[in-house]
Amino acid sequence: MPTLTVSSALMKARFSSFSVTLDSVVPAPGSGLRIGAGLPMPVGGAQLAGQSQAVSPVGLNRPGIGAIGAATPPPAPTGTPMQCPPALFKAASNHKLDCEFQQSMHDELNKFFEAICAGFSFGMSHWKLSASFTGVTIMGPMAMGGKIEAPWIDSQVIQGTNVAFGGPMTEWAKALVEGAARGFANKWKELGDNTRVPGLPWYPAFACFPGPMAPPMPNVPCPLMALAPRLDLVGAGALKDEMMRKAPNGTLYAEKVFTAVSDALSTGLMQFISTQMITLAMGRGSVPSFAPPYVPVGPVVGGDILPGCRVFTT
Repeated sequence: MPTLTVSSALMKARFSSFSVTLDSVVPAPGSGLRIGAGLPMPVGGAQLAGQSQAVSPVGLNRPGIGAIGAATPPPAPTGTPMQCPPALFKAASNHKLDCEFQQSMHDELNKFFEAICAGFSFGMSHWKLSASFTGVTIMGPMAMGGKIEAPWIDSQVIQGTNVAFGGPMTEWAKALVEGAARGFANKWKELGDNTRVPGLPWYPAFACFPGPMAPPMPNVPCPLMALAPRLDLVGAGALKDEMMRKAPNGTLYAEKVFTAVSDALSTGLMQFISTQMITLAMGRGSVPSFAPPYVPVGPVVGGDILPGCRVFTT
């Protein structure tokens, strides 16, 4: 059974191509700035997004500093920045705090990319179990019109992502999850609402049926792609724009993150649409011309598909 497979490796490679350099979290001596204030990630692994922690700048409030003839302040602690790539961000400097900040940001975004891929797959598995056709008309062997009826899946995407993340999530990561999940759900729902059955010979037996009423019969299996869905609705650009609209305002690096997410998601959706089969769409309808013994057979006219048929379960 086809599943939606989205590559986290593709997301990471795409984001790394932007070569994002983080802002420094090291305040100037004597500035009184709060290290980590307003930044999305922990400082030194000690705090979550949206929180801040008062940290004295290096050398501040030490005896003798600033006095005439005072001893030279000790050098700032240094670290070794992660190589980018594979790191998703570049450190602002080799200061220990900037290196720790780079590690924190890398770890959080790396976990987000892995988790959102699992969330997309989890949401799509629910969609497959609930999606059906409504409004389809059957005339003889041909089925036409209608749309795909299915519930919104943003809550399932968020749920699957939270489980896959496997731990506390910063406010920054939560904002990214919200934008990605709701943006994808909106565009996928729009695709279903605009997908019609374009006159396909799903029910050959209904061309000449020997009875007054044709009982429910399954359709001839066909790929979802045969319905000519509007692929532009789930193109990378459309997905990214919708994710940006659904993410909280001011989410840091949102455009670059959603560019990476939408590129990988769109690729996965194209593969899914190409391989997913439509089966067990149980068609039925009356045969008004049936009048034995003079007219022992006739075509189905004005038929429909049984409500609630789960047509994407194979």
